[in-house]
Amino acid sequence: MKLNDMVVNRRSGQPMTVKKIQDGYVTCRWFSQEEGRFKITRHKKTQIKSTLDVLKPGDVVKLNSGGPAMLLTKIFGRNAHCEWYSQNEREFFRDSFQMNSLDKIARVPPILLK
Repeated sequence: MKLNDMVVNRRSGQPMTVKKIQDGYVTCRWFSQEEGRFKITRHKKTQIKSTLDVLKPGDVVKLNSGGPAMLLTKIFGRNAHCEWYSQNEREFFRDSFQMNSLDKIARVPPILLK
């Protein structure tokens, strides 16, 4: 992570720009839709992640709390639509989850998604 990198808050999913890095903390600038102005906030490095780690359709993900590997098929707002197959129930499932509740496991090559 370096100055002017785009990052997101792990908890809220809020996109931000890095303005300062010091002593394990990162100062970020972001736009508040509610207040209609830019804000500056300070976060522990562990509270934010690079947009390079941000989820995309085609990623294989898992809930932070555990569970099966799922294919992320669509993103809408701060939510992700996922699909997975249950070996026990021999059935496919679909559901939507908040983006900040998912961790990326792998990336599926685009050719396999068609």
